[in-house]
Amino acid sequence: MSFLIENAVTISEVAAHLQKPEADIEAEATALFGPLGGVDWRGSPAISVADAAALATGVARRDLGNSQANLDYTHASEAWTAERERVRLVAFTTAHDAMTRRGIGASQAAAEAHEPAREAVAAFERSTPKPVFGSGAAKPRRITKTAKRVKEMVAK
Repeated sequence: MSFLIENAVTISEVAAHLQKPEADIEAEATALFGPLGGVDWRGSPAISVADAAALATGVARRDLGNSQANLDYTHASEAWTAERERVRLVAFTTAHDAMTRRGIGASQAAAEAHEPAREAVAAFERSTPKPVFGSGAAKPRRITKTAKRVKEMVAK
């Protein structure tokens, strides 16, 4: 089932502009925007003007890559946090149980079991660094470069 897109740009127009085969443009548009079902007034396969612009400039591919990188970072961060909490809980429970078996009261054992748990977490954090989004080396923003040049000029 096709649907009419007002202000549509046909796949063939995008292909002609980018000088690529229509099949490649259609495959990329499907990968970026999902299944194509839109048509223009003639019934030709089409996408919206905004999607065509994003496709032509590469913004759509970049945004998809950024979304995937953010999702990967979120999953890695959540897994790291869960493992960190598991390490803390195992250390706390082990220390707490050992103290209560020796006859130390539960509240005192709980208070004292926090120290081995903190040590276990510190060891985990040293051995397993927290995930970092992307490469961790962000490109300097234009304003930052400008501010640096101004400071250099003032220092002269």
